[in-house]
Amino acid sequence: VLNTTHEALHIWAGERKADISAIIDQPRLQQIVQATVNTNLTSRQDLLSSSQLQEMRSLFRETLTRQGYLSFAVINPEGVTLGATEDALVGGKHILSQNSNYLKRVFEGEVLVSLPMVSEVLLPNPFGEYEKNQPTMFVVGPIRNVGGQVLSALALRIDPNKDFTRIPQLGRMG
Repeated sequence: VLNTTHEALHIWAGERKADISAIIDQPRLQQIVQATVNTNLTSRQDLLSSSQLQEMRSLFRETLTRQGYLSFAVINPEGVTLGATEDALVGGKHILSQNSNYLKRVFEGEVLVSLPMVSEVLLPNPFGEYEKNQPTMFVVGPIRNVGGQVLSALALRIDPNKDFTRIPQLGRMG
């Protein structure tokens, strides 16, 4: 049972990594992120009012719904959120920046799935009510420019209550 559960979690994580790999390779996303980096916007207000943020949100609107992710965030090498679904996150340090080694690995080119953590924003509980301190996870991958240089990281927020916690429950005996 343990081996089956472990394998199911490994397959699930591989599917999340495949999802984000397809997204980060989209030329339009790479262009928007390159434009954001080139403008050197640093203030929260400038980022919130940028056309690039509106383009990111438009690009992700359908993808998030179709693939079952809660939100997105584009994070620079310093851990600052350049664009996100939630206004409250834009211009601030992303929760993933609390583990510098994690983002460092993404900026070195890895695609990673985080462990569950307590969310920094209101999220829906299993009953659909928005609350503080809900569990959250991320799948994160590097967004590269045309030359292959990593510009930023894309984080897609996962609701661990949907699939992740259900896999071990299904693996229990009796």
